[in-house]
Order: sequence, then structure tokens, then C-alpha cells
Amino acid sequence: MISVMSAKFACSTCGRKYQHSSHLRRHENAHLDGAGFRCGGCDGTFARRDVWRKHILRCANVGQMVISPTKRGRKPQVCDTCFRSRLACDTQTPCSRCEARGVKCTYDRLSGRSDEVAGASGGALTQADDNTKISISFLLNLTDPSAESMVESILLDQLEPPSLEPVTGDVDFEFLDMLQDGFLTDDGFFPWNLGCPQSEGWASGKQSDMSSDQSCHDLAERAPTLARIIQDLQTGHLELSATDKTYNGTFDIELARRVFTISNRDAFVEGYFRITHLDFPMTHRPSFNVDTVSPGLLLAFFLCGSMYVPIQDGISSTKGFFRLAEEYVFRDLDEQIGHSGRPAVTARLLETLQAALLVHCLQYSMKCDVTRRRNRILRLPKLVSAVRILGFAQICHQPTEHPPTWREFVQEETKLRIATWTMLADWQQGGMFHVPPMVTTYEMTGDFPCLPELWEADTAAEFEATIASKGKQCWKRTASIRQAVESLMSDKWQSIEQSFPLQSTTIYDLNLLVYALHTTGRTALLMGLLPTAMPALSRAASRWQDLWREAAGRLSPEELRRGGLARHGPELCWLARKFAEAAASGDTRLTESSYLSGVAHESIDELHAVIKRLRDL
Repeated sequence: MISVMSAKFACSTCGRKYQHSSHLRRHENAHLDGAGFRCGGCDGTFARRDVWRKHILRCANVGQMVISPTKRGRKPQVCDTCFRSRLACDTQTPCSRCEARGVKCTYDRLSGRSDEVAGASGGALTQADDNTKISISFLLNLTDPSAESMVESILLDQLEPPSLEPVTGDVDFEFLDMLQDGFLTDDGFFPWNLGCPQSEGWASGKQSDMSSDQSCHDLAERAPTLARIIQDLQTGHLELSATDKTYNGTFDIELARRVFTISNRDAFVEGYFRITHLDFPMTHRPSFNVDTVSPGLLLAFFLCGSMYVPIQDGISSTKGFFRLAEEYVFRDLDEQIGHSGRPAVTARLLETLQAALLVHCLQYSMKCDVTRRRNRILRLPKLVSAVRILGFAQICHQPTEHPPTWREFVQEETKLRIATWTMLADWQQGGMFHVPPMVTTYEMTGDFPCLPELWEADTAAEFEATIASKGKQCWKRTASIRQAVESLMSDKWQSIEQSFPLQSTTIYDLNLLVYALHTTGRTALLMGLLPTAMPALSRAASRWQDLWREAAGRLSPEELRRGGLARHGPELCWLARKFAEAAASGDTRLTESSYLSGVAHESIDELHAVIKRLRDL
């Protein structure tokens, strides 16, 4: 646990003290005459950039802001070839070095195309394909070895923010600048420009608060679940200290009371539903109740949401509770699953599974080898085992004449979503760290997750109205993940309409399928079967791209932008194809890489290096 250190940087104007010099510099801006930053929605002005940015998120006129170009700092002027070779360049067109070597001289990197690669259309690269390019900047950011957490890539990934023009001076939106000004806090970040829809039900406009404004008695009366979380975490700390020699954490009860406040709960749960829920929509948002949810799931929401919500004065202490939270939710899961037979599926068990999966994903995203190893060896196998014991991977909605009730539908849909995102977590981590998968496409015979409109329906009446508008039996998807993958890889294919079994395919469905292709290719590689499997993998990737063009073509640019991580499917498809082709051909630039020289890495450095090699092939 991170203890509160004595503050050593004092403001010369008001005497207020801070632990970090960067926090002091940020605070001192508040004493400057005039306001340096203006909101493009309401014309409010602010002296501090971080306060201005927090205001942007909450501004009622945010929808009226106009996008304007922003300064991103000085860029290197060398050509792309000299830049990759780290050689001097005379910056001419073409430069003398490229001209002497007889290679094409480009400056695409300087026009925002630095990480573009050819071959978006799939198949063997032809002359016609050379002008078809996609950006792989998201993959490079996601695997950036210097990042404290993989989730930082979400911030770097987003489109240009709304008008954030300061009254005086230029704004530098470089990532390191954001780290310094406190918008990225010591332990997390707040992707204010993520562009996700505002949540209507969660403490809109509230910021987190680290002040201890409540007594133990007060908290137990007003928020008994928070009081129980504090008590259980303290008990867990004492038990771990006595039984686990590898545990060296501390527990500060006063700090816990300052963190687990009602105001923080509201802000962090809102942060979860605004950001994390977009990519992990396992919990049914419309029926979620903060007062009745289980302690484990509330704790998971609390910690996940804290990664996105700015904490007063930049003090973030929630990360110190991650280890205890992990132990807490997985012990709860062990107790409920038991060691014999199939347990009854209760609401508490469903919430515990969701909590365990969320905390696991949060932990493996952090830059800590010990944490990743523990979660890969101990935590993920428990989740996969629980899903298998409960039979969630085979859950199917019944194609009945009359639609199910809203409550019945939500319960069954929650089960299959837990199975789906457990599968996805396994496949994502397998690709990240070159680990054989635990979940196979063969066992994924349940339905695809339902259409987003059904899952996000706020009431039973809206659920029924959505069914009426979408058509008969729209609550029942027409294929399983196994059937879809087999269809993509089949040597018999006429067209999407005639051969692909899943109707109304969305970019979220395709996100699942592109990870299936990655996992299939990686398994074939590890088992020495990749050359034999290459024809099927190649045609599956081409068909996936056709499906993507059709699904993405039905969306407006704004709808696609709001697609979360799923909108990066083309990058993942490029990686799957390029990796398989290079590995199958025996290209030494790949086969001799550190990524392929071992199995079960504990950092993402190896994958990052491979992506860069594949980009330059």
C-alpha cells in the first residue's frame, strides 16, 4: 500500500504543500493573473490546464464545440527511410541517401501516416494494393514498453479533441506533457477525449474527492457496502500477511476511508460505465443498482473507474488496493464455485465472476511482471474453469415464438457474455505474451452476444419495442463463434449472404472473430502446423476484411469512432495475416525474434519489437 508521504514542496503565495514539484507548478498557475484557457462550448476561462480539461468533460455545451487543429510539438523532418535507419537526411525530395540507394523517398510519417502499412485489402500484396494502407499506430501504442499500463494507449488512440484553444499561447498535446501537468496522475489517467456517450444515470458532473468527510458510523449507515469493502480488505491484508510470504503490502485504514467514499463511488462507477463498459459490456447497465450490488463487483467497478476519473490534487491511491482486491474477489469465487459438482447459478455468483474477470484484466494490463505471472498462472485458469463447470460457453437463447421477458433475457445473456469475455481475455493475453490458449473455438458453441440495442435497452418496454423494430427472434443470434470461424476458414465460400452464418454482423462481432484468427494461427505455429494451415488462415483473413467493409460501411464516422477498441479490427487483421505469412515463410527477421524464441513472456516488449519488424518488412 502506498503511504501518504510528508509534503515537501510549498507554494510561495499561499503556503499550500504538495508531494511532487509538478503538482506545485500546476497549482501555482491558479495564482497567475488572467485565465489562459477557454472552453469552446461556454466561453468559460481557466488558469489551470487540468481544471480546464476536467471542465471540458462536464460542460453542458460539449456537443457544440468545434474541432480545430492543435499543435503537437515539433516533428522530425527526416524522410521515412532515414528515420527508420536512424541516419542523417538532407530533407530533400528525394533525399540524396534514398536516391543513391535507389529506394522510394517518402515523408508520409510527417503527414500523420508514420505507422501506415500496405495491404489493407488482404491477400497477396499487388501493385494495385500498394496505395491501400491502414494505420497500426494503435498496436504500437498498445504495446509500448515504456507505458506504465497498456490502458494508456486508449488515450493516445483517440481522435482530435473538441476545440481546446487557449486564450493566450499554444497548446502542446504531447503525451509527456499530459503526464507532467497532472492530467495523467501518478497512478492512472483520464481519457477526457475518449468520445464515449455520457452516462445519464451516474453522478454526472461529480469529481472524485480524497477528503475524509465521513465517519465509520456515517459510512456504515449511508453506504454499508463501502464499509464492508474496507473491513474485508483489512481482513484480507492481515490474512495475506500471515500466510503469503510474497506479500509485502501495507494497509492504512485512514487512507482506505479517504478513498472509499460515497462521492468517489459515484464518480468511479460513472467512469466505469462511460469508458470500461464500452469494451467490457458484461454488466447490464440499466438494471445495475449501486446500493444492492455485491461488494466484489462494486470494488471492481470502483478500481476500474478510478483509472479514468481525475482525483483532487492529482493524488491517486487506488492502485495500492489492486493486489488486495484481486485476492478478495478470487477467494470469493473459490468459495462459490466449490470443489465438487456444479454450483447453483445465483445473482451473486454472476456478479463475482464479472468482478474477478474485471480485476484480472486490470491487473494483467499493468506493467508488473510478478502480477502478470500470478494472473496468468493462477487467476485466468480459475475463470476458464468456472465458465466450463457452469456451461456458460454453450448458452443459447431459445428461438421461441414469443420473446423472453426482459429479466429472463438479461440473466441468460449475462452468462454467455461472461463466457465470451473470458474467452477474449484468454485470447488477448495469449497474443500479447505468446501463450497457448486455454479456451478453444471448438467449445464456443453458444450464441454471439446479442445486438447492442437489446442489451442497452433501459426498460422492459424499450426492450420489447426494440424487438418489434428489429424483427422476429432478433434476440437469438444466428450462429456461434465456432460456426463463424469454421465458415471463414472453409474452402467452400460463395458470398457473405450465402456462406456466412451470422446475420446482422457488427464490428463487435468481428472484433471477437479477428482474435479467433490470431489464436488459430498462433496455435498452428506452436504445434508446427502453420504452413499447412496458411491457406485457410489467408482466405479467412480476406473474408473477414470483406465482412468488416460491410459492417463498418453501415456506420457513420461518428458511430465508428464510438466503437471503442473494436474499431481497430483492421490493424489486428493485418497483424494476423502478416505474422502468419512471415512465420510460415521462415523469414529470419521474425523467426529469430525474441517473441518467437520463447513462450509465455511476461512483458510486451517482445511483441512491440515484432510489430515494428513486420511493419518494416
